[in-house]
Amino acid sequence: MTKKITNRTLLIATVAAFGFAVASFAQGNPTAGSAAGTGLLGQSYAGVNYGYTFLHDTPVSDVQAVGLEYNQPLNTGFDFNLGLSNAWSSRFSNTRAKQQDIDASAVAFIPDLTWGRPFVGVGAGWVWTKTGSLKDNSLVVNLDTGVEFQVTREFSLTPLVAFTDATSFHTDNKWNYGVKANYWVTREWSLTASVLRNNRIDTTCSLGLNYRF
Repeated sequence: MTKKITNRTLLIATVAAFGFAVASFAQGNPTAGSAAGTGLLGQSYAGVNYGYTFLHDTPVSDVQAVGLEYNQPLNTGFDFNLGLSNAWSSRFSNTRAKQQDIDASAVAFIPDLTWGRPFVGVGAGWVWTKTGSLKDNSLVVNLDTGVEFQVTREFSLTPLVAFTDATSFHTDNKWNYGVKANYWVTREWSLTASVLRNNRIDTTCSLGLNYRF
């Protein structure tokens, strides 16, 4: 038990330290960042989000989650993204399933097209699960791609496809398809919303708030 907690703390501290190092590098890089009136790619921002998943054909009816996200451009057309989340299921058999995860990813995109920004992201992280007295953890790898379309100066729409695999878990819900919208209410603040469905037709709806700095 102590070893698992120590490993988790060490991993979180390592990823967080890497994030701070990335931020320090980007602050000294004159090409990092971009102007107002764009989407989320190429922006320095921190965000919080809430998600609700409607599960299909399982003993658990739904899952709720809250997450934190940090994005930092490293150079023109290249971002670093860090995410943390905590999720919990509806009650079943007098218990709940709980999950925490942390992940970091690199996102490459084409920044200079007037109509949008095609992108591809590659990342890895760790996930911890607990159901009653049963605990488990796994390495997670992910790959996603899509296009962030600039609909108006403030509004962007991003259809995407994502592959996520917790390598130690035997699950078949690895593919997600959906769309994400972002609207810059002010220079600093934006609202996001997304709808994703996986290959088991579980559907996740989420809302978020971002602060650009």
